[in-house]
Amino acid sequence: MSGIWRGYIRLLEKRPLITTALQTGAIMATGDAIAQKLIERKPQLEIKRSARFFCFGAFFGGPVLRGWYGVLDKVVKPKNANLAALGKVSFDQLFFAPCFLTAFLGIMGLAKGDSTEDIKQKYKQNFVDILIANYKLWPAVQLVNFYFVPLQHRVMVVNFTALFWNTYLAWKSERDIDAIDNIIPVDDTDNVVLNQTNADVPNPNKDIIIFLEDECANNKAKVGTTT
Repeated sequence: MSGIWRGYIRLLEKRPLITTALQTGAIMATGDAIAQKLIERKPQLEIKRSARFFCFGAFFGGPVLRGWYGVLDKVVKPKNANLAALGKVSFDQLFFAPCFLTAFLGIMGLAKGDSTEDIKQKYKQNFVDILIANYKLWPAVQLVNFYFVPLQHRVMVVNFTALFWNTYLAWKSERDIDAIDNIIPVDDTDNVVLNQTNADVPNPNKDIIIFLEDECANNKAKVGTTT
């Protein structure tokens, strides 16, 4: 294990961006696989779906996180270490987290082939719930991360925590997408069939109206005959 760890550290030092990207992709794909098998109880793993999560982490999530932490280290530099950590967490959660989650929902929707309207609907349905869940977990994790962990290892700490977080994200986003996909639209043909069906149903009030009309006609005829 120590040899694997040392090899990982060497890779992280020599190729920080590539190592971070692959690590993020692998952990996101693992989180999705856990969601599929343990939460959604799918009989067979959807490889394409997990591949989408891997690609998001490798080509977007990992590089963006790496760059963001570098920016925070340069921008937020108070002399007091406690204030530095609090400042970084504030910037991270107030600005970065909402933007990253918006990008996640949009990119994953496009990768699946959802329409623009579906993605907008997904955003309305999921964004607030996911952001609230984010604030229940990540401020505490990031406070520890920014205060104790060196820059080169921060993405790794985030990723290991994100194994559970990504399981939640995969379950939340993919479940709602599937629910939308399974809705059967009602077209005009259905309405025509419904109207025809309703027309065939006996209406007792109609018989009463016909009876009253006949009685009125008969009375008028009698009056006319008498006169």
